[in-house]
Amino acid sequence: MPPRSPARSVVATGARAATALAVAVVPFGLVYGVAVTESTVSTLVGLSASWIILAGAAQLSLLSLIDGGAAWPLAVGTALVINARLALYSTALAPPFAAFPARWRYGLPYMLTDQAASMALLHYRSEHDADRRRWWFLGAAGIIVVAPAVFSRREDREADEITAEQKTSLGALHLRKIDLADRVLVVNPGGYIGESTSREIAYAHATGKPVSFADPC
Repeated sequence: MPPRSPARSVVATGARAATALAVAVVPFGLVYGVAVTESTVSTLVGLSASWIILAGAAQLSLLSLIDGGAAWPLAVGTALVINARLALYSTALAPPFAAFPARWRYGLPYMLTDQAASMALLHYRSEHDADRRRWWFLGAAGIIVVAPAVFSRREDREADEITAEQKTSLGALHLRKIDLADRVLVVNPGGYIGESTSREIAYAHATGKPVSFADPC
């Protein structure tokens, strides 16, 4: 009897390794869902970002720009700049990925995220088998990608106002992202800066983070 394929167990191992990170993505999905329902962007368009743009910061920035009526070159350009770091991850993962079959080399990068790239680079230090590497990445990256973005829906649009609890969660998420950042870029079409953004700018200054603006204030 031929030996049993290890693919399924390797995928499961990767998924288990990334479960904690996948769970951490879910609250962000909730916050993004609230942001979509509070914007003028249709739910369908907002939902599309969950499978087209697998990066939270780019999703929120693009949503904000579209909602604010920014020109599409500015909106798309901003998302590309934010996601430019993925090119660095691709460069770092290129050597191990080079040993994968072509369909894997072109398919797996779709699921490339900060979490998946970091975990893979660490895992590949001790795992050198190309087959096990690709199956492990499929499990680890896959569970992070499928962590759902949840969209709040109500029949009455007038009742679809963000709650104080949701607003607090969204604000805390933004401050946490400032803590993780080296610098802060404020996307402010037309120079407009809202009340919440002003608080976040003040927080960035207080924590010593350089702040720059897409449009001069």
